[in-house]
Amino acid sequence: MLNLYRIDTAVILYSIVLQLVFSFVTFFISFLSYKIFKVTKNEQAKAMSLAFLFIFISYMVQAVFDFLIYLRVSHDNYVFMGIHPLSVLNEQGLYLHTVFFALGFSMLMYNAFRSDKKSLLWYFILSSLIILFISKTLMSGFFTLASLYLGFLAYHFFLNYHEKKTRASLAVAAAFTLLFIGKLGYILFKPSSFVYMIDQTLDLLGYLLLISNYYLLRQDGKKKR
Repeated sequence: MLNLYRIDTAVILYSIVLQLVFSFVTFFISFLSYKIFKVTKNEQAKAMSLAFLFIFISYMVQAVFDFLIYLRVSHDNYVFMGIHPLSVLNEQGLYLHTVFFALGFSMLMYNAFRSDKKSLLWYFILSSLIILFISKTLMSGFFTLASLYLGFLAYHFFLNYHEKKTRASLAVAAAFTLLFIGKLGYILFKPSSFVYMIDQTLDLLGYLLLISNYYLLRQDGKKKR
């Protein structure tokens, strides 16, 4: 039996706006990291820039697919989910979104280990993609992967803060903790619009903290002079 669903265009527009906001923020983080790399030639800054470039692409891809869905839904608010072209388009968008996000996570993990061995990077990339595609559903695999990686990164950056005791290192640790909590919510609770809103809010706060990190680094650098 086929089910007929009504799609609210306002929800799609809201999603597009969020994806664009996250695209801008993550691209800005990537840009700032690249600027640090150009000045310091620090490979970790380069890896961070590439990681957030992949995450930026992930958000942009999702925004583009959501916009394409919006254009079609505006003509037909009722669709048969599962066989309708919109359902296929949505699935394609999710696949590309999660793959680019997984690439970004892999770069962040590789960066955390401070290794120059490319085999370690490929290990994270391939294992991430395998987890995504063998999971019961794509999104369950994605949220599991995101929770594991972000949980480790939060722990890693808190150790870094314990060592350096700077405002910048604290901002990074807090940022990844917020990102981790947001994704963990999908595992601990049944996915809902409330869980989605909490995740998006924590993501935005986390990204803003990462941007503040670069400002704090500049401030700390001026003080040392």
